[in-house]
Amino acid sequence: MTRITTAQANSVYQQVADAAGMELDKLLSESKQPSVCRIRYIVMRALRDAGASLTNIGRLMLLDHSTVLSGLSRYEQLRDDDADYAALADHVLARCRA
Repeated sequence: MTRITTAQANSVYQQVADAAGMELDKLLSESKQPSVCRIRYIVMRALRDAGASLTNIGRLMLLDHSTVLSGLSRYEQLRDDDADYAALADHVLARCRA
């Protein structure tokens, strides 16, 4: 696993917010609105794809590693069950990889 720095995580946050059409402040807020949480799950996936451990992601997002694991599980479930979410996730993650 690669240790992702705060600067790298901030870049991912910005890229995801831009690609998802969400204000960065809203994404970084403590909001529990499903629409915000769903985008946060994509951030978790992007950080994981970049090689971050669950603990590293948790530290960067101020979450427990088990919450990150749950978020990644929720991401996969949403991706499998919701074609629109899958398309959004693919679009956002492709922009993060570019």
